[in-house]
Amino acid sequence: MIRMSMIVVALCAIAVGLVQIRRAETSVRHDVQRMEIRRVAVQRKLWDQQVRLNEQMAPERVRHRAVQMALELRDFNPPPMHYALAAPESPNTE
Repeated sequence: MIRMSMIVVALCAIAVGLVQIRRAETSVRHDVQRMEIRRVAVQRKLWDQQVRLNEQMAPERVRHRAVQMALELRDFNPPPMHYALAAPESPNTE
């Protein structure tokens, strides 16, 4: 009889442990799901900000704002650089 009651107590302890583990697992899964939803929302917000930033940085928008603000901006086209190789001096043939 005592042996049977020890087995029942051990099985109950195992069952309680499993319930606690499953409860913790469910809680962790819930937290992961909530974080994933938050990550997707933050990712969308980042994409929207990148799109708005790219729209504002487009050359035509920059030119338009420069005209509105009466800024004298010039296109960055550096003057052409001409490099000439120095020709070796020819020997005196006199």
